Parts: sequence; C-alpha cells; structure tokens
Amino acid sequence: MRCSVIKRSQNYVNGLAAGGLPRFSPLLSQPLVEFCLGVPTWVWCAGGINRAPARTAFAADLPRAILERVSKAGPDSFVRSIFDRHRRTYRDLLLEGLLARHGLIEREAVEAAFNVDFRSEGSIIYRLLDLAEAENWVRSLSS
Repeated sequence: MRCSVIKRSQNYVNGLAAGGLPRFSPLLSQPLVEFCLGVPTWVWCAGGINRAPARTAFAADLPRAILERVSKAGPDSFVRSIFDRHRRTYRDLLLEGLLARHGLIEREAVEAAFNVDFRSEGSIIYRLLDLAEAENWVRSLSS
C-alpha cells in the first residue's frame, strides 16, 4: 500500500490541498502506516482499554489516570460551549429567518429548544445547528 494514496485522499476529502500547498504528514510515513496496519484488531483494546499498544509503549511517561482511562470527551463539550456563547445569534437567525417567516419550522418548538440546558440535553443543539445550516442555505439562494 502506498501511503501517498492515503495522504492524497485525505487532502481531497478534508480539503487540505487548497491553494496547492504541499502537505507533509509524518504520521502517514510508510513504515508507521505498515506497522499500524499490522497490529491485530484484538490488541487495540487489550484488557478493555482502548489504544492499548500506545498506552503500553508510553506507560512510563503517562499519568496513571490516562493509562487507565476507558473513554474521553469528544468535541461535544466544545460545540456546546461555542453554541452557548452564540446562542443569541442562533436564536435570532432561526426565529427571525426565512424558514420561520414562511412557516417551514415550528417557531414555538424552536424557541422552546433554546431554553433547554445544553449541558444536560446537548443533542438538541445538533437539531438547531441543522436548522441554522438550512437557514443559511436558503438565505444564500435568495440573495
């Protein structure tokens, strides 16, 4: 397998090739990729701990809490904090937007969704972000 093929597809999928700048990806060096592909899947989470080979390799340098951690936070907490910081902007965008004006969203339901505590009910954020994306798309067509 050629690592340059993986790198090219990554640049295409993630838009990293914009501007024609060459990219260097040390984690996609052929020896490293070949090693990773050679690690059997049942070793990845040995003892119920994910990333077991990496944790074992760096055991002397990692805090015990990280070595024994079985999960970690994803980007959700970041998304929630950004959404919360710009809540007023999103609220105005949706409640005063084209979708609401044309009766394509239930204004009362959207308004109620903005009153939810996003720390405990974070999934509603993604529905509101979908609506914001649709609102922005509609606005781009009407301008």
